[in-house]
Amino acid sequence: MTDYGSMDILWLDGGWVRPKETVNAEVLSWGAPIPEWSQDIDIPKIAAMARRKQPGLLVVDRTVHGPYENYQTPEQRIPDHKIDNPWESCMTLGGAWGYVPNESFKSAPKVIASLIEIVAKGGSLLLGVGPGADGTLQQPIIDRLTEIGKWMDANGEAIYNTRSTNIYQDGNVFLRVLKTAERCML
Repeated sequence: MTDYGSMDILWLDGGWVRPKETVNAEVLSWGAPIPEWSQDIDIPKIAAMARRKQPGLLVVDRTVHGPYENYQTPEQRIPDHKIDNPWESCMTLGGAWGYVPNESFKSAPKVIASLIEIVAKGGSLLLGVGPGADGTLQQPIIDRLTEIGKWMDANGEAIYNTRSTNIYQDGNVFLRVLKTAERCML
């Protein structure tokens, strides 16, 4: 938490490292073995130490729900309703978080539709792509990101600097309110 400038989020990714008493059906569905001992990493101590260095820091205690989950991160899904606290859907462009040769990728329109729904419900989209061992991206990834970028160039006003509204959906249309104009936008 020092020598990096201002930090906004401490994002701890490793829900399988958890107190044994919090192992539930979600954890078991990952195929992870039940730990033989409690793997409590003392989130209260870590959060307090981090916040001494970075006041106002949000802590993401990934899948170990509790008082330090003040930023939610639903993975590979969009919540079915608006969430009023900070959150982001963590989704991959393909099916994996890392590089997979010849992987199938979501279309740009599908990613854009997900982005619109997520933002309308008050969240952010974390879109994961897996570079190869040499750090390069497969051409289909570049193509998708270019198409999404072009859409954002034309329609970014409806995504950036907006806020959610309680009426975020009308049929298959998702709505956001622009802060500056106070009008509903797609």
